[in-house]
Amino acid sequence: VISLRFVPFTGQNSVPAGDGGSGKDPLLNFVGFNRGIPEFESRLMPEGSAVTPGPFIIYSSGYSKNKELNTHEPGHVIQFILLGGYRLYVPLIAIPSLITVDKPYHNEMPWEKSANQLWFWFTGESHPNNPLYIDKSKK
Repeated sequence: VISLRFVPFTGQNSVPAGDGGSGKDPLLNFVGFNRGIPEFESRLMPEGSAVTPGPFIIYSSGYSKNKELNTHEPGHVIQFILLGGYRLYVPLIAIPSLITVDKPYHNEMPWEKSANQLWFWFTGESHPNNPLYIDKSKK
């Protein structure tokens, strides 16, 4: 059974109280494109974190403009494209990254460092906390 009910327009982009609205940010909010890469924010992500589950990025709420994250996560999108999609990206990049995320050596792992390097080669953008293999601009 489908039930439809008219909810009067209140001039706000929210569901009126009592009609299922929680007053919280949406679970997944599209925030824009970073050089063509779709970016989202989610209140479900731990604060200050991000994940690249494929050809898009999900940041924790308010962190899509964080330079440390947005000069690293887009590199994972490049890896995704170079590896031809999920078949190789998941076992070679996504799973190892999730396994080592809380380890002190995480940023030095090849799947992480190569994401930084690819984004640097593609855009010239990097962050001091994101190690590179090669940076000829520092000469």
